[in-house]
Amino acid sequence: MSGRSSARLREKELRAAEIKPKATTHGAPHSRTSRKKQKTAAETSAPHAKPQVSWARVKGRRGHLKMVVEMPLDIILEILQYLYPVDLLNMSRSNRAMRALLLDRSLTFRVWESAFSSFSPPPPPCPDDLNFPQYANLLFGDTCFECDAKKRLTTSMKCYVRYCESCIETEFISLTHVDQETVKLLRRVTLSDHVKRYDQQSKRRWQTTLFLRRDYEIKLQEVELVLSDKSKRAEYEKRAQERLTKRASFGYHARQWEWALSNAKRRNAADIQSTRQDMIVGKLRGLGYGDVLDRLRYSYRAIATLPGITGKKPLTDKEWDRIRPLLVDTLIELRKTYENDQRKLLLDKRTLTVSGVFDYYISHNRHTERTAPLNQQLARLEPFRTLVYDTPAEKELTATEVMEHLDDIPGALKAWKEDADSLLLALLPSVSPRGRKKGKAASSGKGKEPDLSVLERATSLFSCQWCTEVLVYPAVLSHPCLFHKHARSAAKQSQPAGEEDDIPVDGPGAPWNEGGDQVQFDEEASATATVIIAALGHDPNVVTWEELDKANQRIECLRCRSKKGAAPRLVMGWRSAILHEFAKHSGDEDNGSRAWEVVDADSLAKAYKKEDVSRSWKQVNQVKKLGPYCVECAKITFAGGNFRAPYNTSRYGKRLEGDLKECSKGHDLSVSGTFMELNWTFKGLNPVRID
Repeated sequence: MSGRSSARLREKELRAAEIKPKATTHGAPHSRTSRKKQKTAAETSAPHAKPQVSWARVKGRRGHLKMVVEMPLDIILEILQYLYPVDLLNMSRSNRAMRALLLDRSLTFRVWESAFSSFSPPPPPCPDDLNFPQYANLLFGDTCFECDAKKRLTTSMKCYVRYCESCIETEFISLTHVDQETVKLLRRVTLSDHVKRYDQQSKRRWQTTLFLRRDYEIKLQEVELVLSDKSKRAEYEKRAQERLTKRASFGYHARQWEWALSNAKRRNAADIQSTRQDMIVGKLRGLGYGDVLDRLRYSYRAIATLPGITGKKPLTDKEWDRIRPLLVDTLIELRKTYENDQRKLLLDKRTLTVSGVFDYYISHNRHTERTAPLNQQLARLEPFRTLVYDTPAEKELTATEVMEHLDDIPGALKAWKEDADSLLLALLPSVSPRGRKKGKAASSGKGKEPDLSVLERATSLFSCQWCTEVLVYPAVLSHPCLFHKHARSAAKQSQPAGEEDDIPVDGPGAPWNEGGDQVQFDEEASATATVIIAALGHDPNVVTWEELDKANQRIECLRCRSKKGAAPRLVMGWRSAILHEFAKHSGDEDNGSRAWEVVDADSLAKAYKKEDVSRSWKQVNQVKKLGPYCVECAKITFAGGNFRAPYNTSRYGKRLEGDLKECSKGHDLSVSGTFMELNWTFKGLNPVRID
């Protein structure tokens, strides 16, 4: 069986055989003299150089398509029948040979026709005044017809053009520069379309109706010939209207096809992404990460956030090998996060159970509440910490199991209080960290038990680094700011980079004064309190804050005495005086005893009366909260594994009004411990002006 050959290939081989190697590498003419020329390196290697053919002078993509062009024609035509119009359009732009082939109507008409008929969604039929290559360029081209720009293009299907923003300004015009009679006819016969315009100065875009310049120039000459003849004008206008109607119909169907094509592309992209995602999820489940993927499905589009899962191309083995390491690392981190979250929820639930037991204990032992921490802190004290943190996750920690350790609460609270007291004593300037006095008393070497009464002095004032409140003892032990997680713990800050994930998950809140630096002794407040207490007539080194509150004296700021108005004197309690000094006179030189004066009995009565009238609702609630309360009314009961608090009472019970011997429920208030006051939570009233 004889082999097939290409006529073009044989012709090319014959032309290549006729080409002779060049003698030199330059084009200089031969000398007329008989003198010998010096040989060059190029002349020596010239006989061994390859003969140059026509393909050697071609640059660009033609070299890659060389073998395609050399194929037999019937094979090329058979291959081209399976391409889409956009593929044929790109092939025609590859080199001259392919362009000549694809623009040959006699050879490739069926090829173009097959390409358009096989495309989905099928485009409108090719207009009679366009050939297939032109039609393909109109539908699938991506460059400006005038300048080959590829950005900000506008296609006018009705006018068969596509222009960029700058070319639109020159290729589309308005008909305001010709006479009125001509304009009327030109508007009815010239191609026009709604196009978008852009103003470079104002950066504004708008849409308007403009006319195609090329068609206008042709129609202007034709209109001038028929404008004066009514019969020719009517016939001409009729033909032009038929042409515009066809163009408008084609433009409408072309736009419909563009919308259908855009929707088809979106659906196809969505199908590819869905298939890709299903394949990746299936492979990840096979690797053992199904639990993480199931957790991700509860969040909206959470799986789509995984790296590489929303690609626009079908998944291949090579692509899977590329994205698998990153996906696996991501899922490992997510698994750790979910495990930590699950652990956090478990600790929160168990801490809540322990807090219920703590509230039960406090309701039956109200005398311990003054120096007790917040209820969540009990879960950090032994043996309750072991119950919360070391009980297996699959085992539920019940209130009944925690109640078995009820007798361990006093010891746990005592140990916690001793540590907190030692820290606060160490902050005081007159006491060493071991509770001994500084100076000569410390030289004996015999340490004494710490004197806790020092903490209850009115001059032992502390401050929190998170707020501006001045704290007395024991309010500092239950100050809410000192139980919050404000920043990274000291353990995390000292943890080397990359090892923070090894830090165990902690429960709600934080240990009291975590890090040991959140509470400080307030030297400025203590110095101010010393001056104010001395002005009140007490010894600052002895008097306690409770004694000052019980005395309920008022002091006047002499620096704020006004010479105008009906109430020139500003008086306040000792707590408010400290805050007033910070707010109004922190930079004053005269802030000693001459700045304050204790008020007499008449002025004190006026101050009491003015305070009752001028209290805000917050201060009213604060005073009411101080009590006293009936302790028996607020006792929590435990039965059947559940806690039950009294109905319609606060956590402290019924507030007592007046001098009562028993509460509304008949509890005897003469017995010690049956009522309590929250005086350690008092923050003071606002200053008032009196005459």
